[in-house]
Amino acid sequence: MVNKLIEISHQLSFNDLEERLLTINASLNNGQAELIVPLVGEFSAGKTTLINALTESKALECASKPTTATIYTIHFASDSCKAIVHNHNGTTCEIPDITKLKNDELKDAVVVDVYDTSRTVPESIVIVDTPGLSSQDIKHRQTLVDFMPQADAILLVSDINQGITRSLADFASTIALSKRPIYLVFSQCDTKSEEDIKRSKEYHLKNTELPLNGVVCISAKSGRIEELSTLLSELQHNKTAILKRVNEERCKAIAKEMISRIDTLLNSSVSDSSTDEAIRQQQSNLNKIKRQISSLSDSISSELNGIQREVSRKFEDKIFESLDSIVAGKSENYDSEAISAINNNASLLLNEYKNQIVDLLGEKIKEFSRKEESLSLEGLQSLDLSQLSISGLSYNINLNEAGHEYDKKIAIGCKVAAVAAAVIATAGAASAAGGAAVAGEAAATGGAALSSGEAILVAADVADTVTDIGSIMANQRHMNRINQAVQFGSQVNEKIGVINDFDASAGQRMGQNKGIVESLVGFVTEKTMGKPQRRRVIHQYIDSSLSPAFAQELRRITIDVNNRISSMLNEMAEAQTSELTASLEALKQARQEQKSAFDEKIKQLKQIKQQLNTL
Repeated sequence: MVNKLIEISHQLSFNDLEERLLTINASLNNGQAELIVPLVGEFSAGKTTLINALTESKALECASKPTTATIYTIHFASDSCKAIVHNHNGTTCEIPDITKLKNDELKDAVVVDVYDTSRTVPESIVIVDTPGLSSQDIKHRQTLVDFMPQADAILLVSDINQGITRSLADFASTIALSKRPIYLVFSQCDTKSEEDIKRSKEYHLKNTELPLNGVVCISAKSGRIEELSTLLSELQHNKTAILKRVNEERCKAIAKEMISRIDTLLNSSVSDSSTDEAIRQQQSNLNKIKRQISSLSDSISSELNGIQREVSRKFEDKIFESLDSIVAGKSENYDSEAISAINNNASLLLNEYKNQIVDLLGEKIKEFSRKEESLSLEGLQSLDLSQLSISGLSYNINLNEAGHEYDKKIAIGCKVAAVAAAVIATAGAASAAGGAAVAGEAAATGGAALSSGEAILVAADVADTVTDIGSIMANQRHMNRINQAVQFGSQVNEKIGVINDFDASAGQRMGQNKGIVESLVGFVTEKTMGKPQRRRVIHQYIDSSLSPAFAQELRRITIDVNNRISSMLNEMAEAQTSELTASLEALKQARQEQKSAFDEKIKQLKQIKQQLNTL
């Protein structure tokens, strides 16, 4: 059968089908052909831990989160342990030390071939570690879907405490890989009694809707893998029969595809007009698809805008809560904590936004699949959202200084008032009268710089409010007041220097970068002015700047995602019809140029179709 299909595909220039058939033929004729057995399950089901239990290197990294869409193929009974990395750009590199394989460093890898010296698994069986089903990255799931047609048998891995999860059941039922033997592998069996394990096996064999060929139980951590080893030995023993049955199904699927292509060409080949009509029909299909795209784009756009508004509102609520909590508490650096809270909330909500987009596209794909629309949306699964980022948020406030803008001036006023009071207390009766006037004026100024010249000016200003300069000079009593003020200012100036030195050194001893007086003032103003002022600053910043900026960034991202989705849909539509349209145009040209050759071609197509129907 396969040889006949190869001949037909070559005859009709179906090059892609011919290549697939040649691969199948090589497998059938090769006694050393490998049996490809992928492990499929949630990313936390223990697939990598199981592989490490089977190998001698035990070096594959068990990631705590799904980080890569890379496929790992594990080859056993090798002469040495090594890995060969195949990258997207077609390059390869050999890594002698498997412990150097790190998930985060393999984002550009398509496949990693791992070779291990263990003989626990038969040499002709290749175990494949696939991306976890629960990954939110669409590329991971698409990688898994694309790989599955290569599978010859499938091991569904699940924690026995969870049973068959919904995502595992849904995936197994939709991949439609008929004739492949499917086995359920329960991990973490050391957490169950033998009786519980027995009941679990019987239940899943009788009640699951999946066509299971068997259930085995393991505990990779405790080394309990005997049932799996026995199963792999059975697969090795039945390898020839398995490969024959699976490859027959592959050939049948390819034959059906050939018949479909031939029917399309035959139906449009009755006459020039029928060919033209077929081309027009294809154009009509394309226009229909474009209308579907327009309607779908509007629907997706509307729902994306709704998601964007919801996430923007949630950001405003969460950021109010986070920043209000920060300013209500005590902190060494309010601004640093606020910036961290803003970045964390923005990052978390952007990830939530991406996840909602993934869910939305998944629903649209299912919806179109149920309606059997002429447009297939499977290509939307490759939409890459990993580069989306929020970049337009600015931080233009100073929470650390809020409510403390006048601490320094108040501290200076306090020190001046204290020094003035000390001078008054030690001065004579005559000096006390003049000193009190100046002290009062100094305290009232709230901390003007107190050089001796400025203290004299303060006293002079007070005297000048009573009379003019001439009357003062003519009044002996006022002259005495001025002399006393000059002396008082000199005494204040001398003592203020001592107070400032003591204030600074006391602050340093207490670990402050400012004087002890200003620190004490700050303690008082923190209660009366700091927290209320910070709260007002935060609320104004969120309302007038931060929330609008986040919403604007999310709108920008939504527009970009919308445009990319529309572009992808249009590209899929064009690709879906352009190949067939090109074939029809070539058929029309062939008929016009050489009628006899065209007739012979049609005859050949009919004969080939008849042959395919009898295979």
